Amino acid sequence: MPGSKPFLGQILDEEAERVVNGMKAKVKDHYVTGQCNDWKNITKSSIMASTINVEYMSYLLNTCNVSAKAKMAENLLEIALSEIKYASVVLKVKVVAWCIDTGGDAVKM
Repeated sequence: MPGSKPFLGQILDEEAERVVNGMKAKVKDHYVTGQCNDWKNITKSSIMASTINVEYMSYLLNTCNVSAKAKMAENLLEIALSEIKYASVVLKVKVVAWCIDTGGDAVKM
C-alpha cells in the first residue's frame, strides 16, 4: 500500500492545474500590469511573489524562495523576466508594465 505523499502530490497538482486553467480563462488576451515584491516569511526566508492585475483584479502567479540569492538587480531582473514570459506565453496576456522592488545596485544598470 503506497503512502499518502504520492496521492497528496497528485491532488495538489490537479488543483493547481484547475486554478491556472481558471485564471487563463479570465485573463487571456487582456492587457495586464505586473509586479514582483518580496517579504520574509515566518522562518525568515526571503520569498518573492509575482502578481498580475487585470481590470482591477489581482492574480498571484508564482512565489520563489530567493534567500540564497543576493538581492542584486540582475538576480531580480532575471526573476521578473521569467514571470513576464510565463504571463505572456502560458496565460496569453499582453504585459504593458512591470514593477519590481529592486536591489540597491539598480542604478548601475
